[in-house]
Amino acid sequence: MKKLIVVLLSLITVYSYAQKAAPTTQDEYTYVTKGLKGQIESGIGVKAGYKLVDFGKHNDGGKKVLDIYGMFRDGENKPCAIVLVVGPEKAYLCMPTEDAGMWDSYLGSLKVFGENLAWADYYIHKLLMRYAGR
Repeated sequence: MKKLIVVLLSLITVYSYAQKAAPTTQDEYTYVTKGLKGQIESGIGVKAGYKLVDFGKHNDGGKKVLDIYGMFRDGENKPCAIVLVVGPEKAYLCMPTEDAGMWDSYLGSLKVFGENLAWADYYIHKLLMRYAGR
């Protein structure tokens, strides 16, 4: 009986660390790409039930401006989406979770980076490595 309890507690512990965020919903994707900018700029902030965490910024003093945020649901420790704020015009893009069905939409939104994605690709990969090393 003691062994069973130890095994169950171990599985619960491993499962709690291995949990991932539920997939990005279509409503969350639409909120980031269509509503979040207006709420931030008007001073309202993020809608109830969510928070944004600053993951890093890049600004070369010109058009190559990129801010990256994790959007978290209240009570969750994994982001439900990554918010990319691009350029001086502040286009809001939503990078969904890997298992969400919005990747084609995200791919289409990347046109905001123009022809040369190398600078954004470099910065995003650098950021990924920073978090992978934690």
